[in-house]
Amino acid sequence: MGEVWKQELLEQLNQHEYFSEVLKSDNVKVLFMGCVDAVKTETISHIDDAKNLYVKVYKMREELIASIFSAEEQVMLVDLPIASGVKSEVKSLFKLQNEILDYLENVSDFGTGTVQNRIQDFALNIDAISDKDGILMEGEIQVLFNEMKQRMLSVMRKMPDAETRARFTGRLIMFQ
Repeated sequence: MGEVWKQELLEQLNQHEYFSEVLKSDNVKVLFMGCVDAVKTETISHIDDAKNLYVKVYKMREELIASIFSAEEQVMLVDLPIASGVKSEVKSLFKLQNEILDYLENVSDFGTGTVQNRIQDFALNIDAISDKDGILMEGEIQVLFNEMKQRMLSVMRKMPDAETRARFTGRLIMFQ
């Protein structure tokens, strides 16, 4: 009975458009890292029952880690086909950022409403990029990010006051 959740999860994966095909491969094994159900921890009356729950999770994670370190070849998660949508989305955001930077590099008056709107758009795109920050270390995307930062710093130096600069660059602090 304790393994029913694993079977249910495997059934869901086998019905998934992408994973159903992946799971047909001979070299694919589904491993679980598990967790202890918070509701169960609140209702357990014996320490041995709690210990058993945590030992089960430990054993699942031990198997997962052993499998990771015994792999014949390492594959970056961002190189898996399932990451292509996220990479494409982030590249599109960098394209938008470059369009905004193209505009801002040719601006002389940063006080106009249009410029302020473009700065706000830039900041909103940074928020969207930061939601996917795990992919920023991928080769091509890292190059795009570093180029954007350099261009952003160049535009920032043209800005007349600290408030405008802070609004433009403030959200990039997390990426320093």
